[in-house]
Amino acid sequence: MSRSIVLVAASAVLFGVVSASSLALAQPRRPLGWADVNRDGVITREEFDQVRARRFERLDTNKDGVVTREEFMAAEVRAFERLDRNKDGKITPDELPPRRGRR
Repeated sequence: MSRSIVLVAASAVLFGVVSASSLALAQPRRPLGWADVNRDGVITREEFDQVRARRFERLDTNKDGVVTREEFMAAEVRAFERLDRNKDGKITPDELPPRRGRR
């Protein structure tokens, strides 16, 4: 965001024209932000491939070059267990992490 937009937005919040939460909602979504490794707002083929390769390596737990259904499902179970912070077998909205990738 340019400096002038930031100043106008800050003034609008200070003077009650808009709320800080409405400004946060107005921020553009970055659906592929997870692939923008260097956070420059551009996703190169190299960055995208790098992220995909890391994901594959994490899934291929026995390092045989293929991801089996069992390896894939085990990763899903680990993800569920990580999100279920109170270990009650359910994930509620308050257990979900805040959204990442917003600038």
